[in-house]
Amino acid sequence: MAKKRQVVYWDSSCFLAVLNNEQQADRCVSILNEAKNGTLLLVVSPLTMAETVRPRGADAPLPKEIRQQVLAFFENEYIQLINFDREMAYKSLDLCWEYGLHPRDALHLACALTIECDALETLDEGFIKKLQACNLPIHVRAPIGSGQGDLPNCQ
Repeated sequence: MAKKRQVVYWDSSCFLAVLNNEQQADRCVSILNEAKNGTLLLVVSPLTMAETVRPRGADAPLPKEIRQQVLAFFENEYIQLINFDREMAYKSLDLCWEYGLHPRDALHLACALTIECDALETLDEGFIKKLQACNLPIHVRAPIGSGQGDLPNCQ
């Protein structure tokens, strides 16, 4: 029996780690390579794309000079864009109330739950901590890539 390809929802912090060469960038790059090689599928929402331009808490957006690099991430065939709808918005409201989540985090989680992702990966430790003790049908975790590999061609 063939192994099922893992479906992983990424929030913007994973892309930002790569773009900004942050501490966790190596793990994120290895996950991008796994996706490029077809062993997993990365899923994002339009919110992920929008958040990648301006990191949470930043005073300004990323420089326009890297616009093409940012856009190229989301043009790869191994990154699937899913749109959110009214039902996902309702689910995100419930998640806000039930777990005290920030609305953006709740919308990411609602998207990942709706399409039954295996995991939601984020570098937001507060988000992960809030959901550790919850009995959710999805793993909310930091990226668990091997830290090996070169950045896939995203240009």
